[in-house]
Amino acid sequence: MKIILINPPRFKDTECIAPSYMFDYGFNYPPLGLLYLASNLKGNHECKIIDALALKYSPYDCLNEIKEYKPLIVGMTVFTDSLYSCQFLSRLIKDYDRNIKIIWGGPHVNIYPRESIELPAIDYVLTGFSENSFSYLVNALDNEHSDMPRVFENIPGLWWANNKNIFISKSNIDKDWNINALKRPNRKLLDLDKYFTAANNKKITTIVSSRGCPFVCTFCDVFEKRFLERDASDIIDELKDIIDLGISEVNFFDDCFNLKRERVMQLCQLIIDNKLKFEWSFRGRIEPCDEELTRLLYNSGCRRVQLGVEGSDQETINRINKKINIEKLPKILKTYRQSGIKTMGYFIIGFPFQRYEDCVVSCKKIINMGFDYINMFILIPYPNTSIYKELLTQGIIKRDQWHEYAVNPRPYFKLERWHPYIEREVLEVLMDKYYGKFYLSPRRIFSEFKGIRSLNSLIHKSKMAMGIIKGCLHNKTRNSTSVGS
Repeated sequence: MKIILINPPRFKDTECIAPSYMFDYGFNYPPLGLLYLASNLKGNHECKIIDALALKYSPYDCLNEIKEYKPLIVGMTVFTDSLYSCQFLSRLIKDYDRNIKIIWGGPHVNIYPRESIELPAIDYVLTGFSENSFSYLVNALDNEHSDMPRVFENIPGLWWANNKNIFISKSNIDKDWNINALKRPNRKLLDLDKYFTAANNKKITTIVSSRGCPFVCTFCDVFEKRFLERDASDIIDELKDIIDLGISEVNFFDDCFNLKRERVMQLCQLIIDNKLKFEWSFRGRIEPCDEELTRLLYNSGCRRVQLGVEGSDQETINRINKKINIEKLPKILKTYRQSGIKTMGYFIIGFPFQRYEDCVVSCKKIINMGFDYINMFILIPYPNTSIYKELLTQGIIKRDQWHEYAVNPRPYFKLERWHPYIEREVLEVLMDKYYGKFYLSPRRIFSEFKGIRSLNSLIHKSKMAMGIIKGCLHNKTRNSTSVGS
C-alpha cells in the first residue's frame, strides 16, 4: 500500500506567536513525528513524506505530488494553528479522489478529536502516541474485510465516521506503546539539505532522547505529563546513524532534555566513550547547571543550549507556574559561557496580567540578561491551557473561540481581543523593536558575520536581519501606541 505523510504548509492560517522572519530564516527542523510513523509501519508498504514547510509547498503543490504518487492513504500532523491548511488540503485531496483515506493525528486532534472527525473529508483521527496505532490502522485498511468495525474498535485512540455516525475505539491509550520499543526514524525519507539553523552553517537534524514534561506551566499544554526516557545505548546507535548520513549538528528536541542531571552526564560520557564527533544542542530548563556538568557537555560536543525562561522577573515566573529561580540565571549564563557553550533564552511577552509598561520593562531586561541569542514570543492563549481556561472563566474571552475554530476552520483566524490592556499589534511593534535592538547592534552583526563559513549561512542570517529591519520600519508607520525607548 502506498502512503503519503504530510507536514502541512502554512496557508492562510492563524496568527503566529513569533515574527515570520524567525520561522522562515531562523531555523527549519525535520518532522520527526512523521519519520517515527513511517519507520514503525509493519507490513509491505511504501511511504513517502512531504515536508511542505521545508519544500515551501502550497496545498496545490502537495496535491500534485499526491496525483503523481497515487497513495491510498494520506496522513497529516495537525496543530491548532495549522488547522485551516490541513482542512483545505484534505478537501482538495477528496475532490481529486474520494477513495483516498485521510488520517489526522497530532496535538490538535488530542484536544479536539470529535470536532476533527466531524469535519468534511476526514476519515480517521488518531489520538495519543500513534506509532503502533497508525500501523494497525494502515494494515486494517490494507486487509479490509466484513469485520472492520470490530478491528477498528481495538485500535487505540481511533475515531472514525460512518454515515455521519461517530465511533470511538475501546481505549484511548495504547497500552503496548513503549518508547524503547520504537524503531529509530529513517531520515533518508527526507531531503536533509533542507534543514538548518541560522546559528551555524552545518547540516542539522533533530533527535529525542525522551518524551513528556511533568511541569504544568499555565501557557503550555504538553500531551504527556510523564517523563519517558529512551535507553542510552539506543540513543548512541541513532547518533551513529545520523553521523553516517553526513550530519554534523544535532538538536535534542525533547520537551525537557535536562530534567535529570545524572542522565545527561551518562549520555555525555557515552558520546565521549564512543568517540562520536558532532556538535549538538538541547532544549531544557535553566537547571541543572554546574561546572562539572557544563564541562562534560562541552567535551561531548554540546555547543548551544536553549533555555526556557519565559518571564523576566520572579513575580511573572511564579504567576505562570514556571518553577525556576531567575536569581540564579546570571551565574548559570556565566557557567555556560566559561565552558564555551552559547545560550539562547526563550521568553514570552503579553501575559494577561501584564500592562504595556510591564512588557516594555520585560523586553529591556530580556535583551540585557546576557544570552547569546534570544527568542521572544507573543503569548497566544492556546486551547486547553490554564491561561485560556482562566480567561474564559473570568469572562475576558466571551466564548470558546478555539472550539468554534475547531468546528469551523477559516482562513486568517485570530482570537478576538482577549488581553485586558494591550492590543496585539502594539505587542508586535514592541517585539520587533527589541529584536532589532538585540540582533542589529554593530557588535553583534560583526560577531555573527565574522563566523560565517558557508553561503547558506550567509543567506539565512542576511534574510533574518532584513526581516527584522523590515519589521521595524513597517511598524514605525503603524498608528499604534508609541513604543518606549
